[in-house]
Amino acid sequence: MPEPESSKNPAARHDLHPHSATLKRLEKSSGSLAAQAIARMDETLPWYRAMPPENRSWIGLVAQAGIAAFTEWFRRPDAPQAISTDVFGTAPRELTRAITLRQTVEMVRTTIEVMESAIDEVAAPGDESVLREALLVYAREIAFATAQVYARPPRHAVPGTRAWSRWS
Repeated sequence: MPEPESSKNPAARHDLHPHSATLKRLEKSSGSLAAQAIARMDETLPWYRAMPPENRSWIGLVAQAGIAAFTEWFRRPDAPQAISTDVFGTAPRELTRAITLRQTVEMVRTTIEVMESAIDEVAAPGDESVLREALLVYAREIAFATAQVYARPPRHAVPGTRAWSRWS
């Protein structure tokens, strides 16, 4: 059976979304939101400013991926999604050794705060509470995803060894 034409056309998929205007605005603002999050990290997180450029670049990619993953999650909140893969999969595993869990939480918190402060601009009129609630739920999910990333044993840990027992 052929697919309906509306599922092949991205614009038609927007029109089927109950908050299509907000979704479009969210998509358009994602680059700006990521830039604002990175600027806020630079202003408020001394450890971020002190990092080598390569690590700062990876953190920027993680922030961008987080915003993109939120946009996709907002598009289809009932679809099963692996947030940790979507967000943290952009950075090398070594980044978890370069930044602490506390620093990662600060990075995520800063990005979420930037997104939250932009809700009135990004949401279509009347959708502010819908977008705010979606961001709260997503923030919870990203917090759990952050914990999972840091709870995984390192690749070099061998079952039965001291390095493994720390993670088991």
